[in-house]
Amino acid sequence: MKISVVIPTYNRDEHLKNCLFSLLNQTKKPFEILVINNSETSYVKKIINNLENQFKEQNVSLYYFKNSINSGAVARNLGASKTKGDLVAFLDDDVLLDPNYYEE
Repeated sequence: MKISVVIPTYNRDEHLKNCLFSLLNQTKKPFEILVINNSETSYVKKIINNLENQFKEQNVSLYYFKNSINSGAVARNLGASKTKGDLVAFLDDDVLLDPNYYEE
């Protein structure tokens, strides 16, 4: 089963990085991760660009999308409409998962 993870974010760059690393350390890796940026001022695109190769090495696609308005609901819907996996999981940008979360 391919898991797509959608993460809306708004000006919480450090939290987002920690969340992404917790996904990278999963025993069952997600198929893809879609980060939806709700902010005009954060450095989310730069974070995604810096981490993209680490995810690619583990066969996880990491995508960036810019949301036109600051809305968690709209960001989740945007992300869900772009997924290609069998199952869509929604995470907040400050969530840290146990390494076996998706496996179990």
